[in-house]
Amino acid sequence: MLTAVGPSVSPAAAQPGAAVPPAVADFSPRERKLLARGEISGDRHVIGVVVSVIPGLGLGHVVQQRWKERGWIFTLGEFAAFGFIAAAASESDLDPNVVGALAIVGWGGFLGLRVWEVADAVSGPTRHNRKVRALRARAGSRSGAHVDLFVLPVRLGTHAGTVAGVTVRF
Repeated sequence: MLTAVGPSVSPAAAQPGAAVPPAVADFSPRERKLLARGEISGDRHVIGVVVSVIPGLGLGHVVQQRWKERGWIFTLGEFAAFGFIAAAASESDLDPNVVGALAIVGWGGFLGLRVWEVADAVSGPTRHNRKVRALRARAGSRSGAHVDLFVLPVRLGTHAGTVAGVTVRF
């Protein structure tokens, strides 16, 4: 269980006129869960987008650990759309207009959900991370820095080499 985020500050220790950051207990249960979960890494973000495109079905949101947030909509919705498509394709004595309507609803629903799913997989982690950072800032935490190491191949004329470095984001 998360008991504290950042330095512990009590009203008695605060400077006169300084704002006291809220304790984690001041956060709602939902906000505490969000803080405990933390940010979505860049790797999970990218892999989640790829998995949202192929195979879809809300699995990209599973990779991003956001299935309960919105991924379930795509899982259930796409299976429902497949049901409409299957009903339209089945050998039955349905009126051709009904078969056409089932096919349109099925394919339209599937395509609409897939576009929404991919768009949400692209933009959702950014929104999520922004909320986590805002909660950390509210709690007075300065642990929002993110450090990445990189190695890049470089070619300058006939010379080839490698450049390494560090990127720090706040």
